Amino acid sequence: MRLNILIVDDEEIIREGLRTEIPWYDLGFFEVFQAEDGEIALEIISRKRVDIVLTDIRMPFVDGIELMKTAIARGQDALFIFLSGYDDFAYTQSALRMGAFDYILKPVDPDNLIETVSRALDHIQKRGRENRIVFQDALRSLALSINKEVHLESSVLKQNIDPSIHYQLVLSGELFLKTKDNSQDLSKTEGLLSSIEIEKNRYLFVFQSDTKKNCQEQVVRFISMCDSIFALSSIRRGLTTLDIQYKEAREAFLDFFYNEDKKYIIYHEKDQKKEEQSTLALSKQLKKVVQRLDDRSASVILRNIRESILVERMEPESAKSSILSYFLDVLKTVSEIIELSEIENFMESEIKNQILESNNFAEMYKIFDNTILFLINYASRCRTGSYVQSILKAQVIMKEKCSDKYLSLDDIAAEIEINSSYFSTLFKKETGEKFTEYLNKLRVEKAANLLTNTSLRIYEIAEKSGFSSPAYFHVVFKKIKGMSPIKFKKKL
Repeated sequence: MRLNILIVDDEEIIREGLRTEIPWYDLGFFEVFQAEDGEIALEIISRKRVDIVLTDIRMPFVDGIELMKTAIARGQDALFIFLSGYDDFAYTQSALRMGAFDYILKPVDPDNLIETVSRALDHIQKRGRENRIVFQDALRSLALSINKEVHLESSVLKQNIDPSIHYQLVLSGELFLKTKDNSQDLSKTEGLLSSIEIEKNRYLFVFQSDTKKNCQEQVVRFISMCDSIFALSSIRRGLTTLDIQYKEAREAFLDFFYNEDKKYIIYHEKDQKKEEQSTLALSKQLKKVVQRLDDRSASVILRNIRESILVERMEPESAKSSILSYFLDVLKTVSEIIELSEIENFMESEIKNQILESNNFAEMYKIFDNTILFLINYASRCRTGSYVQSILKAQVIMKEKCSDKYLSLDDIAAEIEINSSYFSTLFKKETGEKFTEYLNKLRVEKAANLLTNTSLRIYEIAEKSGFSSPAYFHVVFKKIKGMSPIKFKKKL
């Protein structure tokens, strides 16, 4: 903690004596300011952080008591230690009643001054611990007020604010430190003023520094030692805009939905965008091209939808809701053109879930784009009967390759150029059987042929028929033929 002291006396020789005789830097002070009267002292206090004011009680223009009263009225919480002569005792007592920390009689005894200042430092440390608790409570209140106008009224945020100190808020996801045992003490991180867990696996950090550059460097070093994602607010002077910075960090955090490859995102005030096409207008355009089964025009409109959402930077749930609305509209339009039956049910549940469970925008848009174009192509093929031909082609390929135990639905779907999920539904619709059931029948027929016409052993026939193991071959063969392979062979 960097502490500063201000020495105020109208006699230069006393100020210099106090500055040079006392080992201020050894006591923990970073800067020792000087002022020749209360008026100049007030100017310094307004521009710099001052923790202790060591001031003569009687001075021209603005005296020590008036200096303290004005500083307190302005929200400063510096501790005042007065230097007083014997004939100022009543005046000094008045200062103590008004909130002075202590007083020291002139001529100043260095040991007495050091002892008094040390007590003041202990008081500041204790107050600092209490203030940190209040500050963390204020941060929690800030985090809980997600959808409200937040105004931090806590007096601790208004006291002793050095206008030259810069602050930056950092939101993170689940945090993993880059150490062998993940045990590094975050409280010792340079520049870290406070940190709290605002919800499960979401943390809020407040960094401070005397310059904007130092603040940036501290945050970058912190990020480099952690495995997580980080959203950074702008850097501002003072704590009076903490609520604004928190909103900035939250807004930046939302951008991870659109920039999943980034480790950290810094808040940037958005430029005024040109008026974008409305959702309603895009929906109408998409419906028209779907009705025409025009996949090329649909691709253009899908890109426009993508850009519209990216520009607007919706919250993830709103973006998902918007995409889902487009999808359901298209599904309804296609169902008015052709009979979708089972495919419609599959899509309405499966694709809806995939959209809602998307981790980022790119993943969600890919699902949406592929699905819309598939629906258009599917409707077009159904009108020409080409999908029936595709299933017939798939059956031929399956018969040729059924002895390959690694043959899968994905392999066949790729050969006939149909999405595997949709191929599964289409196959059952056209054949009345699931892909696996149909494939097993082909393999059993091949096995029956080998049992009839060769002297191969059971395990050899299982392997040549495409079954993964003799045991599985036995189960499937018996299920389809009503008897085991051995009984089948004996009956021949």
